[in-house]
Amino acid sequence: MEWKLLKNKNLALLVIGQFVSHFGSGMQSFALSLYILHLTGSGTMFASVLAIGMVPRLIAGPICGVFADWFDRKKIIVYLDLLSAVIIGGLFIVSKTTELTIIHIYITVISMSLISALFSPAIGTAIPSVVKKEELVGANSLNRLTLTLCYMLYPVVAGLIFGLYGISVVLLINAVSFILSAISEMFIELESPNKKKTKPSYKDFRSDFFEGIEVIRSHKLIRNIMGLALAANALISPAISVGLIFVANQLLEVTDWQLGILQTALVSGSLVGSLFTGVLSKRYSLEKLLAYAVMAIGVLIVVIALHASNLYIDRFTLNTVPFITMVSFAMMITSIAVITNIGVSSLMQREVPLEMLGRVSSVKETFSMAAVPMGQMFFGMVFDYTLAPIPFIVSGIMTIMIGFFFFKSIYEKKSPVSITVQAR
Repeated sequence: MEWKLLKNKNLALLVIGQFVSHFGSGMQSFALSLYILHLTGSGTMFASVLAIGMVPRLIAGPICGVFADWFDRKKIIVYLDLLSAVIIGGLFIVSKTTELTIIHIYITVISMSLISALFSPAIGTAIPSVVKKEELVGANSLNRLTLTLCYMLYPVVAGLIFGLYGISVVLLINAVSFILSAISEMFIELESPNKKKTKPSYKDFRSDFFEGIEVIRSHKLIRNIMGLALAANALISPAISVGLIFVANQLLEVTDWQLGILQTALVSGSLVGSLFTGVLSKRYSLEKLLAYAVMAIGVLIVVIALHASNLYIDRFTLNTVPFITMVSFAMMITSIAVITNIGVSSLMQREVPLEMLGRVSSVKETFSMAAVPMGQMFFGMVFDYTLAPIPFIVSGIMTIMIGFFFFKSIYEKKSPVSITVQAR
């Protein structure tokens, strides 16, 4: 882990700001989940809030990527954090004056999702703006480490505060977290190409949007990176979020305590991956590291299929041994998955010109995000209609093949690609 990078004031402020705002947002999401379930007792209503939060980002994401490249990115992230504080502060006031309803929550979730659609491509360009190219992996690893710590801590804190003081205090803390994040970002010296010199027009927007698409189409490595990101979200993520939970609950019949251990192990695996990515990137090129990581995850997913088979489970009187081995392999998967995520981010930041990174990364995020529910539906339907090991085997083999083809593409003769940006 490149701790010395924290001597970079801009990176340190960025990491601190991200931690604070993600911690507050994580607490709010966790507490709202509990609040909705307490309010309605309906899993469908809970799922509808999650779905509504995803739709605006899927629709607006690629569009907002162009705006992130047009305007001052520092102003975008500061103003949007302040706007988020106003929206959550407004919800806090509503919660103190009347009972929060599903409509209040829908409006807030949609508003925050639209803000996130513009905030994500703007903040996504921040790390390559404040560090050198050779420091990208270390900087992304640091950022991922702090976010993983955030994900470990906020459920405990949110559950405690929600239980003692209710949803209002959680909302207040989140509003304050956005303000603190905005204050830290005000002091960041963030390079912003700000290529838009004339009054924005639909013609310019259309031209710049398709300019970003052309970068993806013409640059083979970027295209392959996006394919890997899509595969990771369609095949690997559902194997963990749906597959493991299904096996744990339905086949191993674990207790709530054991399920908590599984969740802790998954987050711990992310921590380990964040710590070791920098070390591994010094031994292998980013391209090779990414290919090896994806193929290794595919192998581990196939191994996980054993835990969905009665041939393995029935060999033991208790579920202790199958549970321990499953948790061990799951932890390895999440460790390597983090390496994959950091590798994808670092390669994108390295290969895409900074002045075009907003629109290109927003397209990648949109397709990757859309792949998650498709993968989850695949796992869910296959579990209903066939043997439990089948989705793991299919997912694992496809993941291995994708990693192999990416590895093969590294050694294919590359034609030089020139990416130019027309000034307007």
